[in-house]
Amino acid sequence: MAKDDELDQMLDRMIQGKTPEQVLGEGGLLKDLTKRLVERMLNGELTEHLGYPPHAAEGRGTGNSRNGTVRSRRGPSRAGKPSPLRAPSNVHGCPQMPVRS
Repeated sequence: MAKDDELDQMLDRMIQGKTPEQVLGEGGLLKDLTKRLVERMLNGELTEHLGYPPHAAEGRGTGNSRNGTVRSRRGPSRAGKPSPLRAPSNVHGCPQMPVRS
């Protein structure tokens, strides 16, 4: 329960003084939070799949390492221009997806 209370308090601070449009609208808080959450999940899955964290020496020169991101478009940003969605990629520049058995 304490974790739920902490999360509720954090959310209350984030939406305090914001309009529904600023929270739920195009380029609003919800979209930003979703983007950040998805990026963290993808990075976590890539760490689990590769077996080492970002910038770790054990991935260098193995042919199966993190070497950047793939840029994709996900619609207009707050400035009205497409904003990039950054997804972890493998050495071939393709999005790295874990294989589950």
